[in-house]
Amino acid sequence: MMVSDHKKRLQTYDRALFSESVMSLFWGVIRERKKSSKFTMQSVADGAGMDKGKVSRDFSGTPNLTFNTAVDYANALGVDLEVRARDRQTGTIYTSRGTAPAGYALASSTTTSGLQPAPSGQAESGGRELEETIFPEGRMQTRAAVG
Repeated sequence: MMVSDHKKRLQTYDRALFSESVMSLFWGVIRERKKSSKFTMQSVADGAGMDKGKVSRDFSGTPNLTFNTAVDYANALGVDLEVRARDRQTGTIYTSRGTAPAGYALASSTTTSGLQPAPSGQAESGGRELEETIFPEGRMQTRAAVG
């Protein structure tokens, strides 16, 4: 089955957006670490078991990390990655811990179970301010505002 040119462009766009989001996440952690200590990119390389040249290449230009490399960077930075998916039509959130309907947030701790009603418009952010971006085809991305 052939994929239309439009769908290919959308797929390429979504992949690039995801890669950029992951790298932005890591850059945010690195910025915070640099504020509070003598944190360096060499420490990221050492923690990830990579040479500094690879780390520099990954953090410049267009990233294309494997899941394994993303996990290595998370470990080097001392952070846990959380994976979830949101149904574009219903807003249902899917995680490895279960699902939450739109308007509810899954408990953030793995030792806590159940759903917690979220304030209106804040189900995905844990109460932080949200930014919304409308993409072609009417898709919308919601993310926590940086601030």
